[in-house]
Formats: sequence, structure tokens, C-alpha cells
Amino acid sequence: MGKNYLNTKQVASLFSVDNSTIRRWTLSNKLECTSSNGGHRKFSYKQILDFINSHNKKLNLNLSQINTISNKNSISSNINFIIESAFNRNSNEIESLLLRLYLEGKKINYIFDKYIDKSLDSIQALLDSDKISVAEEHIARKTISKSLNSFRDVVKKNKATSSTALCLNLENDVPDLAIDMIQIILESFNYSVHNSGSHTSVENISSLIAKNKYDAIYIYICVVDSVAPQLLKIILLIH
Repeated sequence: MGKNYLNTKQVASLFSVDNSTIRRWTLSNKLECTSSNGGHRKFSYKQILDFINSHNKKLNLNLSQINTISNKNSISSNINFIIESAFNRNSNEIESLLLRLYLEGKKINYIFDKYIDKSLDSIQALLDSDKISVAEEHIARKTISKSLNSFRDVVKKNKATSSTALCLNLENDVPDLAIDMIQIILESFNYSVHNSGSHTSVENISSLIAKNKYDAIYIYICVVDSVAPQLLKIILLIH
């Protein structure tokens, strides 16, 4: 989890309640918090989202309390924001944007398809046209990867998982970020995800299936496409 915290006043504004209500929620253990060095309450994104999920609160959240650009910006503006933040190594800003979109009610797969994948496409296009170096492309992808890991910590289910998924990468062409996004989506549906790694052999698959019970098996396949040859993915589900 990144260093993104809200104070009592910000959380009260987020939920459109007064400060005393937030204090009451924390004292009754409905809303978890931690304390700053000065003894003031501070709330992580995870604690806020856990509270929303555990109490089934459908609220008109005041998302201006969450740092990042305005939610009124277009998809293209948000993509440009992600790209700029990635090159500036600012993973916290990307994480904040992902959380804002999620709290707005957008599905995780929609966020990844419309924002992260499009950002990665643009970064790849910059590399292909020699507008950035390989090192710059690597830094940008690493920054996005860091933000995804933090976002995963926020949206991952706390309760015991009810299903187990085995994810098989039979090739070596499926990008790591694509695999990370698929894992986050599966975990949001309460799957415990086991990734086998690239070039998994048939013998390894047989051994895994013999030793463990899986509710679903996903096979990653990279399909060549003229527009984005390394970013187009297909997932096959085997029951």
C-alpha cells in the first residue's frame, strides 16, 4: 500500500457526514484507522474500501478528497495522466486515479481495458517510433506495475477465498503486466490465484492438477495483431 491517507475531516467529507460520526465509527470498530505520530486518526484507502464493502454502503461519495485529477476528465486525459505519471515514476498518482475510478463504480476489467491497456499501448508506440528509449519504457512499465500492486492490495478480498484458479502461461510472450491485471480481476471475484510461470510443460501441469484441486484453469495465449502485437491477450477457461 502506498502512502495515501486521509484524515478525519477528509473521510467525513468523503461520506458526507460530520467528524463526530467518523469518530463514532472508529470507536465502535466499524471503520478501522491508524494513528499519526501526533495521535491523529488517519485512514488508508484499504480501510475506507473495506468499510464500504463490509457495510454495503451505496453512497454518493465526494471523491474530491482523493488526490489526483478531476473525475470529469475524459478517458484520453486520464490516459495521458497515467503516461505522464509513469514516466515521472509517480505510482501513487496512478494508484489514486485507479481508486477514484473504482469508487465511481467502474468495474476493474473496464478500468484495465480502457485506461491501463491503452496507456501501455501508447508507451509501446512511443518506443516503436524511437521517441523514448528502452530504459524510459522500462521505467514507465515498472511504475505502472507498482501502482497495480498497490491497487491490488486495496481491492483484494479479505475473507477466505472460496475458489482456486490455476493460471498457465504456455508461452513466453504474454507481458507480466497483463498477467498481473488478470490476477487482480480474479482475486476481486474471490479466487485464490496460482500462477505457473512461463513455458509450463505438460508434465508440470499434470503434476499440479494431480496434487491440487482447481475450480478453474486459465491458459494465457498471446495473439499477433498488427496494432498491438504484444498486448492483445486471449484467456481460455477450462472447467
